[in-house]
Amino acid sequence: MKEKLNFNKPARNIPTNYRNVTGRIFSNKSNRLVGYESKLERDFIYLFEFDDRVEKFLEQPITINYQLDGENRRYTPDFFILLKNGEEYLIEIKYKSDLYEKFDDLKYKFKVAIQYSNLNNCKFKIMTNKCSYMNNTNYMFNVHFLLSYNTINYDTYQLIKSRINKCNSIEELLNELSEDKYKQLDYINYIWTLVRHQIIKLNLQRKINNKSEILEFKNYDKEEFQIYVLDYYKKDKI
Repeated sequence: MKEKLNFNKPARNIPTNYRNVTGRIFSNKSNRLVGYESKLERDFIYLFEFDDRVEKFLEQPITINYQLDGENRRYTPDFFILLKNGEEYLIEIKYKSDLYEKFDDLKYKFKVAIQYSNLNNCKFKIMTNKCSYMNNTNYMFNVHFLLSYNTINYDTYQLIKSRINKCNSIEELLNELSEDKYKQLDYINYIWTLVRHQIIKLNLQRKINNKSEILEFKNYDKEEFQIYVLDYYKKDKI
């Protein structure tokens, strides 16, 4: 993005609206409370926060001024997203029904957003409630469930790594780590943290539980573990 964005300060503040669901969610990726002005935006924040491809994101990122029929107009996209591969996106989030009903008005905003994106080396994308992830209730359950897990250290990761090759499921891994059910209550928190970071890979299209099959395990060295897991929770990273 040619225009420098302040990831700690949106270009537009979201006002309280008693007709829509508004509020704020804490984001580790943004290291602050991120605002939303619809239930759909809130759910997409959870997806952005969970998606391992997303480096960071900003709500209400920039305001684009334009003219229509001789009048000055303003348009603020819902989000800016920076991916880890360097790709950048301006995002508009809309219910599919609203998109159809209001398209005659929205198309002018979208046109200036595309023009702005082309000039600033990013892409403009519209996301709706028909997104495949959004329509998968099991996936959304898993996202909400896993985002609360953030506790692990390298020694525990090493221990799990030493035992996981013998296991086909989360339950088998727990039994391999300890036969003590109380200790298993501690280990499951670490395991879900590794699932959250996709170090332990499960089929997230199905609702996960202790019976879930382990599909893959990422073998990180200490430096990689620091970068991909521990640094994620550093509060000064942005």
